[in-house]
Amino acid sequence: MSKSLKLKGLYRVKVTHPQIKRFSHFGQVETYDQDTKDSFAKGLLIIEDAVTGNPTKYPVTKEAMITTYPERTPIPFEVVNVPFGNFEEKDEYQKYVDTQFEMAQTLSKALPKGVHKGKLFKTNVADGYAWYVITKVNKATVDIEWRAFCPDRWHDQILGWGGRFPKHVVERPIGFEEAMSKFFAGKE
Repeated sequence: MSKSLKLKGLYRVKVTHPQIKRFSHFGQVETYDQDTKDSFAKGLLIIEDAVTGNPTKYPVTKEAMITTYPERTPIPFEVVNVPFGNFEEKDEYQKYVDTQFEMAQTLSKALPKGVHKGKLFKTNVADGYAWYVITKVNKATVDIEWRAFCPDRWHDQILGWGGRFPKHVVERPIGFEEAMSKFFAGKE
């Protein structure tokens, strides 16, 4: 394990390994989690994927390059009149998440209205959204996965990290979004 790397202070990271060409993994380190602490003591770093939240263990070696990114700081409203959600210049980590979000939105918008595999939808949570994507549609149920597209990484109280739900549970937020889009677009 690299002697210079300390668990304290890690949060948003990118792991690059020279033996895995053209691959970098962006994610977050939950430094207060006991499993993370125990694994780190054994030379493994647990990183929750920046988009899916799925944990992956990486060996902390001399060859592995770990880049850290500070937390994003909102621009104070008193200083500049900016819309909610604008942040200072985006770093590589946030650009990666934004690119993944844009790709998911593009795929979702290309699908027909209703519940379909690949459809992206959100639910309101606190001061943000919990984002989900449909991964499988059955006759009476729908499989969904959570996505970390909101900087606060909110989860819906019912949908949580995702899973299998009755189709009507997922139809409601999708139908609401489609109705609001139609309303604000002025279409009938």
